Amino acid sequence: MPLLQKITRPTVLILGTAYPPRIVGLHNRVRAHARRLLVYKDLALLPLPATAGTRGLFVPGRRRLVIYLKRGSPESTLAHELVHALLYGEGFLPLRCRKDDLLRHPEIGTLAGKINDLIVHPVVFARLRRSGYQVELEGAATGAGPRRMSRPQRQPSPSKARASGSLELLSHAVGAAEALHRLPKSEIPDLRRRTNAHAPGLWSLARSIARAAPWDPERTALEARVLTSTIVRLLESAGERLLPAKPSLTVRLLMPPYMTARRLEARAFSLFDPGLALADEATVVLTFLGDGAACSARTFTGPDQAARAMDSIRREMRGMSVAQFIDRHRIEYLLIEGGGRCSARTGGRPHEAEALFQRMAAKRR
Repeated sequence: MPLLQKITRPTVLILGTAYPPRIVGLHNRVRAHARRLLVYKDLALLPLPATAGTRGLFVPGRRRLVIYLKRGSPESTLAHELVHALLYGEGFLPLRCRKDDLLRHPEIGTLAGKINDLIVHPVVFARLRRSGYQVELEGAATGAGPRRMSRPQRQPSPSKARASGSLELLSHAVGAAEALHRLPKSEIPDLRRRTNAHAPGLWSLARSIARAAPWDPERTALEARVLTSTIVRLLESAGERLLPAKPSLTVRLLMPPYMTARRLEARAFSLFDPGLALADEATVVLTFLGDGAACSARTFTGPDQAARAMDSIRREMRGMSVAQFIDRHRIEYLLIEGGGRCSARTGGRPHEAEALFQRMAAKRR
């Protein structure tokens, strides 16, 4: 079967800029393994505003893989995002947020992005080097030069920082944790000062995060998934101390469950459980019992409708396999095949998960 979207020319024109053969090679490698089309869009079309200094962003969707790119961005920026897309196909599945939550609180999306970068950037940089790119640890993820944390306009008082209730504090801590791995030692004191300027104790949290997530270029997709869960729970605990209200991260940051052929065959209720979110009773959260992480969530018009939906899901689970349940609720999951090799799978297409299980079962026979 011919490779869809394969580039056969030595160069490629993307958003008005010509890119060299190395970009062509990375594009074709992504397309060789992706189950969805790869699309390039102007960063200006990003639904939500990008953080300052962003030149590229990889956003996986259910039907398409999208790379948002600032027009005229250098080759290194596009290469970085293509490697993110390549790793996504290998099972490095990022945290997700509910759309309604993201619209009300955009900072939850910023936090999810910071955690994703902390976990996967060591692997991204290693792959870039293998592709011939010169990448220094202190270089910015988007190829924009040395990474620097944004300086606050003025130092907020501890009371104002807590009163804001913003998840930005946790984002600063995660960003500082990654910078702690990447900046030269001479810049660490300044990083510490700027981190604590956002809130007292934030530097201590950043160091705890950095210790929990060491810089590991050989990290596997499954290790990344488990480590992400660890970081989210660490931040949940810290948020209860730093923020006036509980951040409820464990039901707001959605993580794909990890599956094997045997797990796909199991009954749905043995691996999933629906419940109402404690902070929002109008939201039904599907929890993966393997580690208690939320893997999907949907918000309804009110608590009564949500409760009825939850009861309906529990009834339907009795006659469903995990594969059917994944397909019914469009759950993206990490499939673990022989030898620990992982790949990304997306539910929601008719019988896709069930057909996948049948093919794997046939191989075992």
